[in-house]
Amino acid sequence: MSHTSNIGVEINIRVPEGHPLAEEGQPLAWSQLSQYATALFQHLGVPGVVVVVREKQPPAFKKIEVAINGKIARLRYTTAHSLHDSLTAQVVALCDDLLSNRRLLITPDLVEAVAEKAHPSFRRFDANGQERIVQVLLNQGFGLQHLERFSPSETNTPEAWAEACIGDLEAVRFAMHAHPSQIDPDDNPHDFNRLVESADYFVDAAFKIKGIPFPKIRGEKRTDFAPNEMAFQINDLLFPTRPIGDMATENLQFVNFLTRHGALFLNRGSVNFLLDSLEAANPNLLALARTRFSTDFITTILRHLAVESISIRPLVRILEVLVSGGQDAYRQDLSASEAPPLSETVHLIDTDKRLEHLSLSEWAELVRVNLKNAIINRAYAHFEEHQTLSCFYLENGLLQRVLRFDELDDEEQATLRERVCAQIAQNYHTPAGKIRPIITAAAWRKRISDLIAFEFPETSVFSLQECLPRIVARFEVMLEA
Repeated sequence: MSHTSNIGVEINIRVPEGHPLAEEGQPLAWSQLSQYATALFQHLGVPGVVVVVREKQPPAFKKIEVAINGKIARLRYTTAHSLHDSLTAQVVALCDDLLSNRRLLITPDLVEAVAEKAHPSFRRFDANGQERIVQVLLNQGFGLQHLERFSPSETNTPEAWAEACIGDLEAVRFAMHAHPSQIDPDDNPHDFNRLVESADYFVDAAFKIKGIPFPKIRGEKRTDFAPNEMAFQINDLLFPTRPIGDMATENLQFVNFLTRHGALFLNRGSVNFLLDSLEAANPNLLALARTRFSTDFITTILRHLAVESISIRPLVRILEVLVSGGQDAYRQDLSASEAPPLSETVHLIDTDKRLEHLSLSEWAELVRVNLKNAIINRAYAHFEEHQTLSCFYLENGLLQRVLRFDELDDEEQATLRERVCAQIAQNYHTPAGKIRPIITAAAWRKRISDLIAFEFPETSVFSLQECLPRIVARFEVMLEA
């Protein structure tokens, strides 16, 4: 029996009374939301009809909420509380958050429908393994239609199967969609095609700064676009259509776009390219790295770093950390207040665990602590004065609840997240106008980052161990339970 007939995507958008989207006579805005959602999920190979439902909420309801297939989506704080933004900006923000919540598309029915059409080796995995493969593909922006024509060599894990699928595809697709009048050459020095022509320069500069092998971008003419509209596409991931600004603004946004989505360009093929480029100058290091770690392992570590905008350009240093084998893992005690070690060879974690049993996320944290220059570069935008951060820090009771986050039910998790986010929003900027970062102990840095990453993607979370001694951290605003 086919499961395709059971699949569809229902998006419920709950809008407070008084919000511009709640007003009658906004069919264009809702049409744009529906069209984008339909196009996005079709590109991702999700079968079925997409239905967007608006639910107008009573006056006491103060924010936008979105549910995808009955599961609550996480929105950026500015999207959820966007009462005073322009309608155009609100639609683009909602579309962008739909894209960020694409993991909610994964249902048992979807996985079973994929299994019916995928290569027989896909069905060797149990339901959890198949779901993991689907998750990896969607996370990296690849549509599920690729599973139908992929025939892998022998693989032992779902992750390896998915990475083989991604790595064996053609080079990453990177396109800029716009109306032909914006792409065709002309003599206007301020026209949009200047960005298309200069994109190679920005891609090259981004590679030199971030170390990610960005592919060349190509312009795609879209006659269905208005002359003032544009959109990016990475792999099968179609980003929201938005109005074109002046070229100085577009250049800056393009650079920010590359930085923000750099992890999407990292797969088995691109990482093998990076590793091969080191062989002439570092043959022994590369041989050790390839002996001890798979390409998929290294790819995952680099993605963890890129997601938080940490440059992977010091790839030699990253490999040195991975192969050194001299680090010790120590449990950091929440009840004891102690200065973190200045040595990067001491890895602080939140449980008793031997180094060889570290998770991929913990390995990425170990690498991160060793990248002092990359951390300083990441912190630079937050400096109040010379290498000084004015930070949030967590009250001990709140930290204990964060550490027990996975044990809480859905309502308790939502309440905790909302409380933390409300406090961050209240003190989001420092007196100097910089985005205020969070400082915490090394063992819990990643958990806190994961807690706020959707709602406040521009709020960095640093650990004392990675900041000291070169960055001064001031404990300015306490986040309370």
